[in-house]
Amino acid sequence: MVSPALKIIHINTEKGWRGGEAQVYLLLKGQIANGHYPVLACLPESKLFAEIKKTNLCPLIPFSCRNEWNIFSLYRFIKSAKQEKPDIIHTHTGHAVLPGLFLKWKLKKPCLFHSRRVDFPLNIISKHKYLACDSRIIVISEGVCNVLLKCGVPKEKIHIVHSGISTELIDAVCDTGKYRQEFDIPDNVPVVGVVAALTDHKGHKYLIEAFPGILKTFPDTILIIVGTGELDKILYNHAHRLGILSNVRFTGYRKDAKSIINIFDIFTLPSHLEGLGTSLLDAMLRGKPVVATSVGGIPEVVLNAKTGILVPPKNPDELGNAIIELLKNSELRKTMGQEGKKRVLEKFSAEQMVSETQSVYIQKLNHE
Repeated sequence: MVSPALKIIHINTEKGWRGGEAQVYLLLKGQIANGHYPVLACLPESKLFAEIKKTNLCPLIPFSCRNEWNIFSLYRFIKSAKQEKPDIIHTHTGHAVLPGLFLKWKLKKPCLFHSRRVDFPLNIISKHKYLACDSRIIVISEGVCNVLLKCGVPKEKIHIVHSGISTELIDAVCDTGKYRQEFDIPDNVPVVGVVAALTDHKGHKYLIEAFPGILKTFPDTILIIVGTGELDKILYNHAHRLGILSNVRFTGYRKDAKSIINIFDIFTLPSHLEGLGTSLLDAMLRGKPVVATSVGGIPEVVLNAKTGILVPPKNPDELGNAIIELLKNSELRKTMGQEGKKRVLEKFSAEQMVSETQSVYIQKLNHE
């Protein structure tokens, strides 16, 4: 069945660019390709606003909502948004839920959807916001779904749509030599890497603590940590205290993070909370074997012993042993990398994410 063209207002309140913002961008792009009319409301100082403006992808509504309870910001937003006469309101962050509810209340007609990409439990206020109105919640994994069910969200309100990534550039040539030169890594020296915001739940601390043990077996190994966040200095100092700083490269925020993955021999994600982990998808698409933790939605992406190795969270010894196992076996790394790439292409494309999101929209619209 061909879907009617829909006007969709998306609301995002993040200033930075992380996995959620990448998913919003891909969703906007896919909806336009499918003949829909998305509009994005977000912070004018955000990276997402800048990217949409630069590419002129879709109309923008500047939304200065650093405090979701600011009645003046809400009034200005609703005044602009209601002129769009949307069929659908889709919120993408926790602080976007309340503005979405107010817009739904003002316009009456639009269907309301909330994306939930983290597996943190809901507090009492968040639970009431997500349960208000006849809204639907789109979660990125069974792991996130299970958290919401434990918090008392009715199962019929939840739809699982796995995150997806663009597969357009998978065969692009990448000059890995330039990155080895930039990061002062000689040829043939093994590289272990992670791409993730430097926040507590991503578990960088445990990866750094695993590294002294790895260096006992593979003393030349380099750890590349791509990303920025509130733990920048803390993690740097931690590596210094453990005496491994000469083997660690902190890159900070990089727009070319996905290209840097090409020099990794092993990709690792040591999170102790994780909705899905789209950086895993980026790594697997590039044929990289993965060592990650068995939390949240990660086991839905990484098949243990087939596309990578899963270990318990907050366990540097298990993490280090898994990395050593893969460093010892180049054939296993190659096989896991090939299986991972195949899995991403089959199950985690942006096109599939866009199509399944649209199916959730249509299902709800047909019941209005």
